[in-house]
Amino acid sequence: MIINIFTIISLFIAAVSLILAIFQAGVSLFLYKNWGGAGTGEEKTRLEDFAYLVLLIASVILMVRLLSWPLFYATLNSYVPDIHGAMCVAGVTQIMAGMARLLQTIKPLVFFAVGGWLLLNMLDRTTKTSPLMKRKFLLLSLVSLLVVGDSLGEMVYLFNVKATSSVACCTTIFDVPTRSSAMIPKSIFGEGYGGMMIPVYYGSNLAVIGAIGVLFFLGSTSVVALAAVFLLALVNVFLTGICGIERIAPVLMELHFHHCLYCFPRNVPD
Repeated sequence: MIINIFTIISLFIAAVSLILAIFQAGVSLFLYKNWGGAGTGEEKTRLEDFAYLVLLIASVILMVRLLSWPLFYATLNSYVPDIHGAMCVAGVTQIMAGMARLLQTIKPLVFFAVGGWLLLNMLDRTTKTSPLMKRKFLLLSLVSLLVVGDSLGEMVYLFNVKATSSVACCTTIFDVPTRSSAMIPKSIFGEGYGGMMIPVYYGSNLAVIGAIGVLFFLGSTSVVALAAVFLLALVNVFLTGICGIERIAPVLMELHFHHCLYCFPRNVPD
């Protein structure tokens, strides 16, 4: 394990999050099953007081957990000078590559799940009767399980990253001609695909913004319409990733043959 201030902070937050999330998942499931059930007035009042205390604690824990995603990458970035062959975070992620990919998948899921729960909680608190209370408890138990997996995985990974590790340079991953981010647009636009990347980037983002604007203008809450916009947003994430790798990162880094998204924030932090 490489010990520095980032490792200590990350492990501390992960350990505390793990313990509290396990407790939170169990309590949330208990409250979900017992909320609105039969009982005396005193028992219901005690249950309500306990529920609001749990929700307050959950809000604090989850807001702190939102920081774990950028902190994870900051921690990996701090390991770059200590690992032979690593130019950026991409090199560090080659250590226990499967676990690194899993963490990089689950962290954005946790980020948006936490954000969704906090939004649901905020909306419910604006009402007088809190009609979403049971749903909040059910969702909180599921989000807590995600936090448990994220926290445990992060601890295992950080304990297994060693300074004696040797990895390949990120150019062997992102700059090979057969990389998928290049082959996909090349098969559609041909060899001159680079000139189409920026129009695709702006076009896909404007399409999502326009679709959301139309829904707002029409006041539509149709499930079909919302699902269509959601799918369009997912397509936009995919297209933005390809455009970022193939065009945006190389241009802004002024390294026109280097396509590493991990080097991008490191070289152009602004």
